[in-house]
Amino acid sequence: MTSEEELQQTVADFKETFSSERGTRVLAKLARYCLSESPIFVPDNVNQTMYNLGAHATYRYIMHFVNFDWDKHKPIRVIS
Repeated sequence: MTSEEELQQTVADFKETFSSERGTRVLAKLARYCLSESPIFVPDNVNQTMYNLGAHATYRYIMHFVNFDWDKHKPIRVIS
């Protein structure tokens, strides 16, 4: 499987998983749990801030694939 095919499969998997009624409910719960709309920084508590950053990054990763737009995707060729 090429990297482009793997990306296509990943995008399809995320879109299918989170576009159903149940998937939408799960995504809403993840949004709250992963602080998608809440402050991440906790003054004087670096450990909590780091934990919050990890949770937030997880949600952003999921949303990257859920909202992936093939029209904006430009394959990059690497010359080896």
